[in-house]
Amino acid sequence: MATIVYGWGNVLKNKKLMGYEWCGDCCSFKPRYLSKLVFRVHISYIPIFMKTKGYYMACKGCSAGVEITKAQFKQLKEDFKPMSNSMAKKCFKEIVAICEPINELSDANVQYVIQNISQTYPIMANETIGSFYRKLITDVIGEKIERQRVLTQQQNAFLQQQAAMQVASAPSVQ
Repeated sequence: MATIVYGWGNVLKNKKLMGYEWCGDCCSFKPRYLSKLVFRVHISYIPIFMKTKGYYMACKGCSAGVEITKAQFKQLKEDFKPMSNSMAKKCFKEIVAICEPINELSDANVQYVIQNISQTYPIMANETIGSFYRKLITDVIGEKIERQRVLTQQQNAFLQQQAAMQVASAPSVQ
């Protein structure tokens, strides 16, 4: 006798990669997708019924996101059409590489990265993509500088601890 598997529930369907964005919940850069929250019923994992319950800009890592309207979803999907999913992934890697030697967050440095990236990728195709990628570049530079600051603090604390241990273990002269 065959077993019939059935079920139902909500599923977040990622429809369009917008790019990468800093996720406060994941504490790292993660893909940001235009997504639909879909209620579905299935029999033997074959969808029988689906109904869209909402539209979101969601993190691929943790599914945290912001609810948007259907009209906003359609507009953003159209706005991000010039940037394919694979192009967005490659663009993010190049942004990180270009930002690596930058040690100061300034408009000039952000503009420098934008000029370099826009020669290869359509990050300035429209105002929506432009502002998204300007924020991404600012976040990448800011996160890199913060990471360097924390590392320097940790190194200084370690050196102070080592110096204190050497002073404490040094033989006293009488």
